[in-house]
Amino acid sequence: MKPILTAILTAVLFTATAFPETWREVQRTSPWPAHRSFTQFTYDALNRQPVYFGAHGATHNYSNALWAFDPVARGWIRRSWNGNEGAACLPNSAAHPGDRHPYQQLAFDTLRNQLLLYGGVCAGIPFTDTWSWA
Repeated sequence: MKPILTAILTAVLFTATAFPETWREVQRTSPWPAHRSFTQFTYDALNRQPVYFGAHGATHNYSNALWAFDPVARGWIRRSWNGNEGAACLPNSAAHPGDRHPYQQLAFDTLRNQLLLYGGVCAGIPFTDTWSWA
C-alpha cells in the first residue's frame, strides 16, 4: 500500500508544480503609483482590469486613490482620487470615501457591475461604511 500512496503523492506534487507560466517583471510606464502597503486588490470584470484602493505610503501618508492596471498599455491609471497624499486622514465627502487603510475590503459586484468598498481605518478611527464605484 505504501508504494502506491507514494506514487500517487509524487504524481500529484509533480503535476501541481509543473506549470508552464513564469514570473516576468512588467516594464514600468507612466504613471506608476508610489510604493503602497495595506491596499486592497480586486478584479474589475467589466473593464477587465485589476484595481486597488487606498494605501499607506512609504512616508506614512494616507491615500484614497483608486488605481487600475491597463494590461495593454502596461501601466496604471488613476481612476479616482480626492487629491490627498498627506499625513492627515481626510474624512468622507459627499462624493468620495475618505482615506483609509488597513482592513478595508474591496470586491467587484458582477450583478450590478460595480466595485464595492467596505470599512477601513484611518488615524485609529474605524469606518463601517460601504461605497460603490460604477
